[in-house]
Amino acid sequence: MKKIRKHSFQDKEYKIRWYEPKDFDFPVNGCCSDPRKNNREIHIKPDQKEKILLEILIHEGIHASQWHTSEEYVDKTGKDLADFLWKIGFRLKK
Repeated sequence: MKKIRKHSFQDKEYKIRWYEPKDFDFPVNGCCSDPRKNNREIHIKPDQKEKILLEILIHEGIHASQWHTSEEYVDKTGKDLADFLWKIGFRLKK
């Protein structure tokens, strides 16, 4: 997997950070900052099983491109898309 350092969603550039988010009172595998802020970041905890990592990447990408969407919708959609891609044989390059 190529660990990119930035990516744009909805024409807004995000820095991609490949380490576990630390600003929470509980363990978190990923997080996305508010797209209205200047220092936009997505944090991804990379040491996950491949399918879980795929789900986290999709989840945070949905947040970045559809910030107003509820967490429940983002979570369900991220899982559904990850399952779909997994079933058709998508895998991350090692």
